[in-house]
Amino acid sequence: MAEAVIEVSNLSKTYRRGFRRRRVYAVKNLSVTVKAASVVAFVGPNGAGKTTTILTLLGLLKPDAGSIRLFGSPVQTSLLGRIGYQPEIFHTYAFYTAQQALYYYGRLTGLSGNALDEAIPSLLDQVGLVDAADRRTGSFSKGMTQRLGLAQALLHEPELLILDEPTSGLDPEGRRLVLHAKLAPEHCAQELRMFADPGEPGQPDCAWFGRDAHIGRIRGNRSATLFPNDHLTKGLRD
Repeated sequence: MAEAVIEVSNLSKTYRRGFRRRRVYAVKNLSVTVKAASVVAFVGPNGAGKTTTILTLLGLLKPDAGSIRLFGSPVQTSLLGRIGYQPEIFHTYAFYTAQQALYYYGRLTGLSGNALDEAIPSLLDQVGLVDAADRRTGSFSKGMTQRLGLAQALLHEPELLILDEPTSGLDPEGRRLVLHAKLAPEHCAQELRMFADPGEPGQPDCAWFGRDAHIGRIRGNRSATLFPNDHLTKGLRD
């Protein structure tokens, strides 16, 4: 039986809003188990709590209740090197070239200079930025910046890849890179497209990739659903 890479039990996270500081649930009683060597799309409307869940998984937000285990252990800094993460909006230093930015992020993950010299050119080619390798990222379009964010998430060949709206701002060719290549096996790409937001054809709102999850409700009427491979033909919302 495959190892559970992500285990979430009864996760809840609230925020205070408005003049009266009313407590509002972003995530409520979410339980998920995601196993290795598989692909899962976390799908839902804006404001459903997908990004909040991701940031809690990464230890960037503290949950109000519930527990999270990654690779069988509680969330801790030592595990982050095993994870690749692309945020919804990727930012880097504007004075770096694409190549320099990847070198910087690669060193943060512990990769050697020789390993980076070998990996970066092929990765830039894979995400369609090989011709922009020596351009400063401050001159990049949103789509080019998103491609660079994808490259940094893949650079250290992580065991767990977490992508928050990875196709946002990408042109059709960029979306194809996300839906195919390393990210989603070909047999899943068409199913993922089925769950794209109506206003963005062909653009699934994916929060992470994994497997064998329970379906979870997030924020009442604005719910997000986690679809394992064999559940991708079910509905988007409850």
